[in-house]
Amino acid sequence: MFPGARYVALLAVAVALWGHGNYVGRVACEHKQQEQLIKAQQELFKAADEASREELKRLEVERERDAMSQQLEDAAYAEAPSTDCGLPASRVLRLDQR
Repeated sequence: MFPGARYVALLAVAVALWGHGNYVGRVACEHKQQEQLIKAQQELFKAADEASREELKRLEVERERDAMSQQLEDAAYAEAPSTDCGLPASRVLRLDQR
């Protein structure tokens, strides 16, 4: 053997240990990032579900409001004019109350 063989062997072991440590560290980092990504996606899905529920509630309230508005409009059109001059007295009284 040549005189620097021990140093070459020690250097080879050091490089192998460094490479192994680098690989293990990279895999651990990727695993941690994957866990963080999954957690962030779960939070995002929960927020999206909550937003969907809130939107459904808002649409339900809007639909009820539109139905009530339509009922009031239908009731107003159902009241026939009582005179030839136009509006019935009840409509005029309602306008005066505003």
